[in-house]
Amino acid sequence: MTARRAPVPLRGARPGNRAVLYLRQSKEREDSESIETQEYLGREYCEQRGYTVVDVQVDRITGRKWDKRPGVVETLRLIEDNRADVIVLWKWSRLSRSRLHWALADDRVHLAGGRIESVTEPIDTSTASGRFARGVMTEYAAFQSESMGEVWAETLDRRRRKGLPPSGGERYGYVRDRDADTYAPHDLEAPILAEMYQRSLAGTGMASIARWLNESGHRTRNGNEWSARTVSRVLDSGFAAGLIHTDTGHLPGAHTAIITRETWDAFRARRASTTKPPRGTLRMASGLLRCGCGSTMFASSTSKDGVGYYSCATYHRGRARCPHPMVISRSVVERYLTEWIEALPERAAELRAAAEAEAAQRVRALEDRAALERLIGQAQKRLADLTVLLVDGKISQDAYGATSARVDAELASLRARHVRAAPTPNRDLFALVPHLVEGFTDLPPASQNRVLRQLLRHIVILPAPRKGGGVWRQRFDPWPVWRTYD
Repeated sequence: MTARRAPVPLRGARPGNRAVLYLRQSKEREDSESIETQEYLGREYCEQRGYTVVDVQVDRITGRKWDKRPGVVETLRLIEDNRADVIVLWKWSRLSRSRLHWALADDRVHLAGGRIESVTEPIDTSTASGRFARGVMTEYAAFQSESMGEVWAETLDRRRRKGLPPSGGERYGYVRDRDADTYAPHDLEAPILAEMYQRSLAGTGMASIARWLNESGHRTRNGNEWSARTVSRVLDSGFAAGLIHTDTGHLPGAHTAIITRETWDAFRARRASTTKPPRGTLRMASGLLRCGCGSTMFASSTSKDGVGYYSCATYHRGRARCPHPMVISRSVVERYLTEWIEALPERAAELRAAAEAEAAQRVRALEDRAALERLIGQAQKRLADLTVLLVDGKISQDAYGATSARVDAELASLRARHVRAAPTPNRDLFALVPHLVEGFTDLPPASQNRVLRQLLRHIVILPAPRKGGGVWRQRFDPWPVWRTYD
């Protein structure tokens, strides 16, 4: 076979015929046909041009940050270390569908003196028109990626509005009607799922529940044995309570509940006091106290008289000056926190108002996000229209570059605002408080601490307003999670 002449390298690119094939499969499949086809065509392309394939890099993973893909990292390193001269792709979009990522990769390769070529979309990038054509192709790939993302986001949103789980699939305890996309309680599994919740509320751990299931011959929907992690995932999902789990919390589902809402609230309260214990020895107030200077207060050593204290960490470490370092008895702190917890049921009106304010804030956040989504769509359309004008020759390359840069910057700003406008998860504090308060004094210190962390951001310790007894409660300035900053 007669070898074709390789394209003239870009100005500044080193001449060379050492090629690295970069192959990527967007989604893992049972066979490797797609990867094998890419490699076959890539090697044939290199043979026709007289290139020597020095390495083949493959990425079969998705959903990972672009510059963390091992294949991309190693491919760029080969060019930058002068161990390869040209990156050969099956299609331009295999490297990335993102405009930013493409620009970063192209810049790194160009600065290193290398070049990038495509097997199925051959373009002579040594010319301005060739680079423009490649830019159009990568822009189209970005458009496809964003369109697919918008379609998927709309699909998820539609499922949420219909009360369906975002990902579909099977759910333990339920029978799924695939045609109607509905869920009904399973005659055999539903009672078992309800029993799992009852055992958890009775104090049985997740590992013990898994052991009971396995010894009783019960298996997961995949036919596997149960593990503590699997039990936790099933129970924490809230599906049995008639809820679906989303990024913003639990929402009402369209399916029939197996357990009552009271059982679900009690389960959540128990999980809040028993899951993910922080490392180290925990006391009731660990991590909650703040000195007036803003520093965390820690439990210092017990004094000779047997009394423990909390003191300002900044003052203790000596790294900065604290104008009024606070020190307070541990027993006084724990007495105050116990009284504060026990008084919560009497503050039902305050908690209800906080829940209503949070609900209103969530509505405002959703409205803000909807407005931002419209602006993002308009900016994306302007960018697409701009590309069409460039292709039709109605604007210059310089005008396109300057305008598209401004639109890209606007898009980045809008997307950042869209993320910040996400509503915070609904805490359901009004419903949870009675369960969190019940039996608080009987819990071990670590569990008491985890209950308090559900309700308090922190507590500021203030100087005593005057000398004498009866003023110790005035030293505490609690910041519950429903308190707003001025």
